[in-house]
Amino acid sequence: MLRMKIALRDLVRVKRQMHALSLRNSKPSRSTPVIECRPILVNTASPDEKGCLVLADGRLVAVLVRVADTGDERDGERLSGWQMEAGFGRCAMSVPPLFDTLADAAAWMRMHLSAE
Repeated sequence: MLRMKIALRDLVRVKRQMHALSLRNSKPSRSTPVIECRPILVNTASPDEKGCLVLADGRLVAVLVRVADTGDERDGERLSGWQMEAGFGRCAMSVPPLFDTLADAAAWMRMHLSAE
């Protein structure tokens, strides 16, 4: 009887360890991604070289460049803010968006990456 209790206790312990391991190895859910911006200099052949690598859950999803307010216009609006130079996956766009702030860029990317 004692051997049976010890064996049962060991079985429960092993089962808990396997469950914990399966939780660690499971794929993350399609919840809201964690957006991180890492500063970087981008060779744009212009004075606008302050950039940002945008990572979502550790994966590169975009490269942004800070556009100085030079008086240039696009579609009747002044160009200033953060221009998406390159987007990957769901962030790839034929007409790159311009964001007022990095927070706006992060919110836009979160929305596009969370969409089904």
